[in-house]
Amino acid sequence: MENAELERIKVKLLKETSALVKELKEQESVERQESSSFAQNTFFAKEDYVNKYSLEENNKLCDFSHHLTGIMFKDAKKDWINDKIYKYTANVVTKAISFYLELTMDLKDDPDFEVIDITCHFMDVPPCFMLEMTPWVQFLAKLKNFSFFMSAISDYSQYNVLRNKIINSLRSNNYINFYDHEEENGGILLDLKSRRNPDQIYLKYQWSLKFFEKTCHIEHYFTINATEFGMEFVEANTSLLKQFCKLNLKKKDLIELWAQLCSAIDAYEDKNI
Repeated sequence: MENAELERIKVKLLKETSALVKELKEQESVERQESSSFAQNTFFAKEDYVNKYSLEENNKLCDFSHHLTGIMFKDAKKDWINDKIYKYTANVVTKAISFYLELTMDLKDDPDFEVIDITCHFMDVPPCFMLEMTPWVQFLAKLKNFSFFMSAISDYSQYNVLRNKIINSLRSNNYINFYDHEEENGGILLDLKSRRNPDQIYLKYQWSLKFFEKTCHIEHYFTINATEFGMEFVEANTSLLKQFCKLNLKKKDLIELWAQLCSAIDAYEDKNI
């Protein structure tokens, strides 16, 4: 019963204040300029953008077109606190992460709910993921917007699963070594290497899932540095590497970009090694 109630609350809130979707992202693409700077070690990174819309205005812009997927509530309980205030607790399970949720709601104006508090207790989440998640979990919990919070959880889980699939494919084909990044904003570190001389590294990637507060959404975010060995390769493939710095990279985009980068390595090594 409580599981079904949480689902009903989730859907109700999502219909009122959906996560930011197509219209806002198109506006971001127009307003924000990508940047790339070249130094001794070539570096590409997305810049934080400034969006003219406040969160309140964003709510007005967005239609309900973002659906949560891959989230399950288990062992949900509902405890009465006082008057019409209740605390829901449940284990929230996704393909990438799990956590214990405490959601305190004021139901006196049912069906209009008021979120009083959102508290999460994450279970067995690697430090590299917690570093990615902690800033936006704290931000959205303080915002008390359950719609944005669950949308971010859904997106993070889906993006994390995709990242893992791509990384595992790259590793199985001997294009990379990878490591958990347990500093700064977390994520995964990748050494893009020569398949013929595995000790030779072309590029060092940091692949993180970054949350943008202005629009309450998550992006695949790459920081790319060339090694001394990889400088010539970078010069020959600058336009391709810049594609990783675009906004709103979808699953298809990422798969194609990594496939193109692997092909570029193969072509470069056929010609030069």
